[in-house]
Amino acid sequence: MAVTIDNDLLTFEEKMSGGLDGVSSMITTLTSKLDEAKSVSKTAVTELNAVYTGEGLSTAIGSFASIEAAVDGIKASIPEGPEQAVSMARDLLTKIKDLRDLKDKIDALEKELSELEPTWAVEGDDDKKKAARAHNQQIANKKDEIEEEEEKFKTQHEEAKSKLSAIKAINPTIDIQVKVQEAETPVSEGEVVASLQGLKEGTYNLVDYTGKNGRKIRTYIFVPEGASTTTGLPVGLSMGGDGAKATNGGALTAGVGQQLREGRKFSGIIVVLEAEDDSSYSDGRYLDTAKELADNVVTTYKADPKRISINGYSYGVFGATHMLERFPNYFSQAVLLADGNGAVGKETGSKEQGYKNIATTPVHIICGTGDTSRYPSARRYYEDLLKYGCQATFESRNGDHWINTFYPIKVNGKEYANYQEFCLAQSRA
Repeated sequence: MAVTIDNDLLTFEEKMSGGLDGVSSMITTLTSKLDEAKSVSKTAVTELNAVYTGEGLSTAIGSFASIEAAVDGIKASIPEGPEQAVSMARDLLTKIKDLRDLKDKIDALEKELSELEPTWAVEGDDDKKKAARAHNQQIANKKDEIEEEEEKFKTQHEEAKSKLSAIKAINPTIDIQVKVQEAETPVSEGEVVASLQGLKEGTYNLVDYTGKNGRKIRTYIFVPEGASTTTGLPVGLSMGGDGAKATNGGALTAGVGQQLREGRKFSGIIVVLEAEDDSSYSDGRYLDTAKELADNVVTTYKADPKRISINGYSYGVFGATHMLERFPNYFSQAVLLADGNGAVGKETGSKEQGYKNIATTPVHIICGTGDTSRYPSARRYYEDLLKYGCQATFESRNGDHWINTFYPIKVNGKEYANYQEFCLAQSRA
């Protein structure tokens, strides 16, 4: 079961995070100033009575009394709703953060399950049967753990939605508009994104890119020599494995990123996406920003929008799968390396619809035969792709999970220098 956080809750979090302190401070300051004005008025009346007994005293005192009455009226007109709403909003933001943490935990558990599956046949000698039973029990335990966490998520999710409804209904004077965020359109033709201007050609460039939805992602963009004067270049997105996360040294430590760091050149523009942590590649705002960046690279360099490809290594297979499912008819080619069963259905809520979206892109899977936990999963992913009518090919390599992937490959009778060049050469029909 795919767990997702309601878009109204995510929009509320985006709109309200960082703004509540200002609202609370404004209410406190206003109340304090009104109390101060009333105190000054009372002091003035006391001092007038002490030093002045002449004509007009009663009129002056009456004026100050009018001031105090006006202050009382203003204070009375401030509804309790805003203060109550601020308190409830703080509580809701905490609940949404807890939901995010729980979703990350479930995603991690499902990734662990995909690496364990499939179950083993209980056959052979006693040792093999014992090992198979132990393996199958691990899978059963993992499924139970996922089911338990999903039940927690469901309960907490309903509580958060009820809290949001209560905030919106608390007082008619409170205006907390929560709208479903519409997809952002890429920059108009001819517009150049500031962070993409002046990138050095013939090497990679560090680009910290902020999407229109406010999500920031760190990328390394390789720009070939002559890119600024060439039109129709291909663009390749690359998503690395666990070792290429920011927490483990960054995107230049493995896969395509490592090749860039070591000086390898490519025939197209390469965008290496760095994940901050386990949740990045399943975060819809991250994925939307990655696509927006690719669109803007195409616009800025007049690249070929029909030749935007994607590849993922290990954990990156899950990210690439999310992208393929989230953006059908967008990529020209996908290469998935050293992993499988990439959580199909999480973007659409339906495995069948997920595979239907993926079917718009040809997929080539590469996995080492010695990668005992992932090879079966990769094969099953390949078989599921075929089952659902996707365009898929599978390549077995000698080696374990850390196979050397930068070797010449042959697909459909044609040879390419490496899988990245294979991706760049493909065009979307």
